[in-house]
Amino acid sequence: MRTLLSKGAFAIFLFLLALPAAQCKAKHQLNHDVVDAFKAIGAVVYSIALFDIDQDGDLDCVTALRTEFDKSVPSATYVWILPGLSGKEKKNVTIHVRAGTSPDKPVLTVGDDGPEQTAKFFYTDYKTCAVFEAPFQGLEECMVWVAKDVIADPPQDCVDEYEDNCDVKHIACDENTCSPFIA
Repeated sequence: MRTLLSKGAFAIFLFLLALPAAQCKAKHQLNHDVVDAFKAIGAVVYSIALFDIDQDGDLDCVTALRTEFDKSVPSATYVWILPGLSGKEKKNVTIHVRAGTSPDKPVLTVGDDGPEQTAKFFYTDYKTCAVFEAPFQGLEECMVWVAKDVIADPPQDCVDEYEDNCDVKHIACDENTCSPFIA
């Protein structure tokens, strides 16, 4: 009887251990058109990272300001403004973006001499939000960026697309914490 109870308790423990991971996995159930990353980049000059995939605080309250944009090349430059929360260093990071192998996969360079890396745009409404995965500080970050005017109430399709494409949803920006850092 004791062995049966031990096995049952162990099985319940394993189930409970696996449950959070099962709830956080990307669904990959929505239909996806190929995103035109530069059309999305051209639509929003200033944006805020609303969700990211980890809880390390590196993208908490981070904002992005597009400082250059050339539709004909296409290319763009952003300054990511990291406010230095959760014990992280306060800094600005320059991100250069150019066309990649397909419209949804632009090439990024951090700073002027960083290695070229590829991002993957999953979704955008071409007005207020974009869901994409990009390398940042050695990790693949899956993020949703939104325009300032929808931060309190992001479009549901953006949230749905984020949940469909990204494994975990960590809130990187909430109004109470981030309002002092949002221009």
